[in-house]
Amino acid sequence: MQETIINNMINENKRLHSQLLESYENNIKSLRKQNDTFNDIIKLMTEKFNNDTSNLKLKILELGKEIIEKDELISEMTDSLYSEALENDKYA
Repeated sequence: MQETIINNMINENKRLHSQLLESYENNIKSLRKQNDTFNDIIKLMTEKFNNDTSNLKLKILELGKEIIEKDELISEMTDSLYSEALENDKYA
Protein backbone atom coordinates (compact mmCIF):
# COMPACT_ATOMS: atom_id res chain seq x y z
CA MET A 1 0.00 0.00 0.00
CA GLN A 2 2.71 2.43 0.98
CA GLU A 3 4.65 1.49 -2.14
CA THR A 4 1.62 2.30 -4.29
CA ILE A 5 1.30 5.70 -2.69
CA ILE A 6 4.99 6.39 -3.24
CA ASN A 7 4.77 5.23 -6.86
CA ASN A 8 1.72 7.44 -7.41
CA MET A 9 3.58 10.39 -5.92
CA ILE A 10 6.60 9.69 -8.11
CA ASN A 11 4.40 9.44 -11.19
CA GLU A 12 2.60 12.66 -10.27
CA ASN A 13 5.93 14.36 -9.70
CA LYS A 14 7.13 13.18 -13.15
CA ARG A 15 3.91 14.40 -14.75
CA LEU A 16 4.22 17.82 -13.09
CA HIS A 17 7.89 18.00 -14.00
CA SER A 18 7.03 17.18 -17.60
CA GLN A 19 4.32 19.88 -17.65
CA LEU A 20 6.73 22.37 -16.19
CA LEU A 21 9.36 21.57 -18.82
CA GLU A 22 6.77 21.89 -21.57
CA SER A 23 5.65 25.22 -20.16
CA TYR A 24 9.27 26.45 -20.05
CA GLU A 25 9.83 25.32 -23.64
CA ASN A 26 6.68 27.10 -24.80
CA ASN A 27 7.71 30.26 -22.94
CA ILE A 28 11.16 30.13 -24.53
CA LYS A 29 9.61 29.71 -28.00
CA SER A 30 7.28 32.62 -27.32
CA LEU A 31 10.14 34.82 -26.11
CA ARG A 32 12.22 33.94 -29.17
CA LYS A 33 9.32 34.82 -31.43
CA GLN A 34 8.81 38.13 -29.61
CA ASN A 35 12.54 38.81 -29.88
CA ASP A 36 12.47 38.10 -33.63
CA THR A 37 9.49 40.43 -34.03
CA PHE A 38 11.24 43.10 -31.99
CA ASN A 39 14.40 42.74 -34.10
CA ASP A 40 12.31 43.04 -37.29
CA ILE A 41 10.70 46.22 -35.97
CA ILE A 42 14.11 47.69 -35.08
CA LYS A 43 15.41 46.78 -38.54
CA LEU A 44 12.45 48.47 -40.25
CA MET A 45 12.73 51.56 -38.05
CA THR A 46 16.47 51.79 -38.77
CA GLU A 47 15.86 51.49 -42.51
CA LYS A 48 13.17 54.18 -42.35
CA PHE A 49 15.46 56.44 -40.31
CA ASN A 50 18.29 55.94 -42.81
CA ASN A 51 15.94 56.67 -45.74
CA ASP A 52 14.58 59.76 -44.02
CA THR A 53 18.12 60.91 -43.26
CA SER A 54 19.14 60.38 -46.89
CA ASN A 55 16.11 62.33 -48.07
CA LEU A 56 16.93 65.17 -45.67
CA LYS A 57 20.53 65.24 -46.91
CA LEU A 58 19.29 65.51 -50.50
CA LYS A 59 16.90 68.33 -49.59
CA ILE A 60 19.70 70.17 -47.76
CA LEU A 61 21.96 69.81 -50.80
CA GLU A 62 19.18 71.09 -53.08
CA LEU A 63 18.54 74.07 -50.79
CA GLY A 64 22.27 74.78 -50.61
CA LYS A 65 22.44 74.78 -54.41
CA GLU A 66 19.46 77.17 -54.58
CA ILE A 67 21.10 79.49 -52.05
CA ILE A 68 24.34 79.55 -54.05
CA GLU A 69 22.44 80.24 -57.28
CA LYS A 70 20.45 83.07 -55.67
CA ASP A 71 23.60 84.48 -54.09
CA GLU A 72 25.28 84.52 -57.50
CA LEU A 73 22.24 86.23 -59.01
CA ILE A 74 22.23 88.84 -56.24
CA SER A 75 25.96 89.45 -56.82
CA GLU A 76 25.36 89.91 -60.55
CA MET A 77 22.47 92.31 -59.89
CA THR A 78 24.53 94.25 -57.36
CA ASP A 79 27.44 94.52 -59.82
CA SER A 80 25.04 95.65 -62.52
CA LEU A 81 23.46 98.30 -60.28
CA TYR A 82 26.90 99.51 -59.20
CA SER A 83 27.99 99.79 -62.83
CA GLU A 84 24.82 101.73 -63.68
CA ALA A 85 25.44 104.07 -60.74
CA LEU A 86 28.98 104.72 -61.97
CA GLU A 87 27.67 105.43 -65.48
CA ASN A 88 25.06 107.80 -64.12
CA ASP A 89 27.71 109.60 -62.09
CA LYS A 90 29.71 110.16 -65.31
CA TYR A 91 26.81 111.97 -66.93
CA ALA A 92 25.65 113.86 -63.88
